[in-house]
Amino acid sequence: MQRRTFLLASAALTAISTVGPMQAAVRKDFPLLAPWKGPHGGVPDFTKVKLADFRPALMEGIALHRAEIRKIAGAKAKPSFEI
Repeated sequence: MQRRTFLLASAALTAISTVGPMQAAVRKDFPLLAPWKGPHGGVPDFTKVKLADFRPALMEGIALHRAEIRKIAGAKAKPSFEI
């Protein structure tokens, strides 16, 4: 059980440290995935969002997270808490 907790914590730390680079890779034509501005972490610019934008943005977001998981799972380095 401790090994699983350690691995989950390592994966979470890695995910948090890759959020910045991941946001840079997001396509700008998806207003829902563009960097958000404003208080409390910001919100999407809903004035630019159409109903048809939701599916492609969700699929792109899922693809980004799957790529992130593959990167974590395929890492050759020994897990650590160092950034």
